[in-house]
Amino acid sequence: MSARRLPATVTLHDLALAPGGRSVLAGLSGRFMPGSATAVLGPNGVGKSTLLAALAGRLAPAAGRIERAAGRLAELTQADAVDRRFPITLQGYVATGLWPLLGAWRGIGVRERQAIAQTLDRLDLGALAGTPLIDLSAGQWQRARLARLWLQDAELLLLDEPDTALDRASSERLDALLREALAVGRTVVAVLHGRHEPPALYDEVLALQPDPDGGPARCRSWGPVHAPTPTTAPTPAPMPSPATPAAAWARAA
Repeated sequence: MSARRLPATVTLHDLALAPGGRSVLAGLSGRFMPGSATAVLGPNGVGKSTLLAALAGRLAPAAGRIERAAGRLAELTQADAVDRRFPITLQGYVATGLWPLLGAWRGIGVRERQAIAQTLDRLDLGALAGTPLIDLSAGQWQRARLARLWLQDAELLLLDEPDTALDRASSERLDALLREALAVGRTVVAVLHGRHEPPALYDEVLALQPDPDGGPARCRSWGPVHAPTPTTAPTPAPMPSPATPAAAWARAA
């Protein structure tokens, strides 16, 4: 993955989302930083996937705003619009990830073919390059989607359940790719459903919670997975209350 472009910082300013006129999420302010991987957690119905749609530009804010530096984004949604019955091979599908870089009419050269082959190998798909999409298993299809996303070489990676249908070995391959992206300053935001704790890859957590009175969901906390601990003991003064992740983020913002 190239490191030649400026990293992406995404800032939310009192964001509210209301798809179809139904208020789902409100009062969300914070920042996704370059080189960080943020796990978005929370129960069903709190607007995790809706937030991802707004970050991708597929949903306009009902209130507030999203500030994002110029640059490409790549998104992995839960459901893909591709009809897998369409007569295209896995390699042909993955190659469409180059369209944002090449345009629809520029041909794929030797360098691009090498990039495709390397990406397929890294996700253990090389032997399946000529396989029709319809013949792929659920895990193979998910890896194909991830390979296509990787080829886009985007500054901002938006992932909705990226490890769906992946076995342990495939999840480790995905983690290796994402760590490489983080190492060159990419910004990763991933919605993880049905989890209370993020995998080790993620260094930030945005936890959303429902409103007890039936209103839109709100932020419960946003900050580092593990709050820093002091390296030396304080003098015998009263210890302050431990800072929450949200408070830690607020001081840094």
